[in-house]
Amino acid sequence: MKKVCLSLIAMIGLVFASVTFAAVANGYYISKHPLAFNAAAKGKSAFRPATYITIINKSSNYFYVTVPGTSIFDKLYSLENEYLINNNYGGDTYVALKDPYYSVFFQNYLCHYALVNVYGGPGNYRIDVDSTLC
Repeated sequence: MKKVCLSLIAMIGLVFASVTFAAVANGYYISKHPLAFNAAAKGKSAFRPATYITIINKSSNYFYVTVPGTSIFDKLYSLENEYLINNNYGGDTYVALKDPYYSVFFQNYLCHYALVNVYGGPGNYRIDVDSTLC
């Protein structure tokens, strides 16, 4: 009976841990399409969100901004900015940038206030990551 109870408690703990991780991983939103459920969170930390990553497209073509493990997959046109925001998580964020053909040309962890400039074009991108605000 003790083994069954311990197994049940362990399983419940794993379920709660996975739900908690999913909430942290999916707490991101982007400036162009903020999620409705983040409206209250934005007001809570309107002055300085925990994560505010800026991506600037100075390239000749569009590309895609993704945060694996979340619903963020957005097209960023030439001369546009994108802001990845999370009001609750202030650590490094794994970001992947994909060209118009969905090939990954940049993937790395970025600090919570990173500024990323992308130059060039498909097949010849140049990425400048500025982490001085971190």
